[in-house]
Amino acid sequence: MIATGFDALAAARDIKATGLERAQAEAIVGAVRQTAVPLDMATKADLETGLSNLRADLYRALWIQTGAIAGPRRRPMSRPAAAPQRRRRRQALRTRKRKSA
Repeated sequence: MIATGFDALAAARDIKATGLERAQAEAIVGAVRQTAVPLDMATKADLETGLSNLRADLYRALWIQTGAIAGPRRRPMSRPAAAPQRRRRRQALRTRKRKSA
């Protein structure tokens, strides 16, 4: 792997000093610069793909957590026992009034 800090001007001067013409030296340096991209560097497309995958994972995790916190949707509970309790209270009050009178 070639270092990313490749000095093209210095390389062209070194090649020219060996006896090649300037145009040939520049052509060699240009070819080396084009192939000098390190293989482990991410391109813009790689970064965009990784970012979109990360966003999808985060949204998926958010939906899972929201579902775990909110729980399944349930119907509201009806209170069928409330009416008999009211009836018993009324009857108890009536009997107390009758006994006290």
